[in-house]
Amino acid sequence: MSFAIKIAIKTPYLYSINHKIISMRISVELSGYTKSSNGLQQVRIRTSHHGQRSFFNTGIYIPENVFDEDSKTIKKIYPNAKLLNEKINRKISEVTHAFNMGGQYNVSVLNRSLGDAILEFIRAKTKSSADATIENYMRVYNIAKEEFPAAKLTDLNSKFIDNIKQTFIDRGLKNSTINLYITGFISVFNFFKKKGIVSEIAMSEVDKLKVGESIKSHLQLEQLQEFSNYIATLQPGSNRTVALYFLLGCRTGLRYSDLCKLDQYKLTSNNELLIVTKKSKKIVSLKLNENTLAIYKDCLAAGSLLNSSKKVSKEIKSLRLKLNWDDEITFHSSRHTFAIMCAKMGISIEVTSRLMGHSDIKTTAIYYKIANEQLNAAMDKIDF
Repeated sequence: MSFAIKIAIKTPYLYSINHKIISMRISVELSGYTKSSNGLQQVRIRTSHHGQRSFFNTGIYIPENVFDEDSKTIKKIYPNAKLLNEKINRKISEVTHAFNMGGQYNVSVLNRSLGDAILEFIRAKTKSSADATIENYMRVYNIAKEEFPAAKLTDLNSKFIDNIKQTFIDRGLKNSTINLYITGFISVFNFFKKKGIVSEIAMSEVDKLKVGESIKSHLQLEQLQEFSNYIATLQPGSNRTVALYFLLGCRTGLRYSDLCKLDQYKLTSNNELLIVTKKSKKIVSLKLNENTLAIYKDCLAAGSLLNSSKKVSKEIKSLRLKLNWDDEITFHSSRHTFAIMCAKMGISIEVTSRLMGHSDIKTTAIYYKIANEQLNAAMDKIDF
């Protein structure tokens, strides 16, 4: 472990940036100014570049006597010394990675607050993302500012997100809500990883961070039939428009973001709706049967779906109250309903996965598990 750090101390790192040779010297030291409440000192990384010094916190606090000044490592006698030294090396990798990318960014960017970094991310995504997505990113920003005001961009790693997850689990938030927040933080991380600001090493385990399977809120078959009859009684207006698009989502599995662009998709002479999904960028071909085709045409005649998640949520809430639906039902529940109905009707998981545009069939498997549990529960009621 100490070899890489010894090299960093004795030999400047040399990088070619825009055909110029840049030298940077890195060292590891204890900060006498940053102490914890119990007197432990923080291990920090110091860089020197053209005479300008920068300091990066590692988040590690240790007693002064367990730091080896010769090797600039934590002595083996200290508990978890190996893991702590590896963490120091990862921090060094992040700093050097930012230098190595060169040109547009430098080490000072790594000291940017997480909140400011998320705002930059949101500004870059505003034009290409749906309103509901931007609203979720703003929630992620508020979490960063209110819950973790001192966090830096380089603090965004697997452990940090795991702490966020545990914080909201302790507060009793729903799994689906927590997963939504985690997805937002991961999106921020991936954005800056592509720009070379954060190291891929920092979140090598990110894909394994799962809160758990949330219950997929959906409508039952009898509720769908009742809903179809109810729509026939509605007068033209935003409530009827949202209801029609929700029903189309139940029959096609299309996401809200894709339904917002329904008038842009091509319907072939064979009644196949050709779609490039906004989220996965996959081409999906949906063959519309007679009933679904009629709903599709009703949607187009009613006008575009409201491109405001707040207004749509308000209309869905109204439907929940009038039709006595579960409180968990949201517009996205239409997509859940489609997948679970496919499973109950015996459509193969591979076909359903393609229709849903899933990149991983494990996602589709969740719906089949729910459907099987409901079918088994129904069989348990048969007693004659």
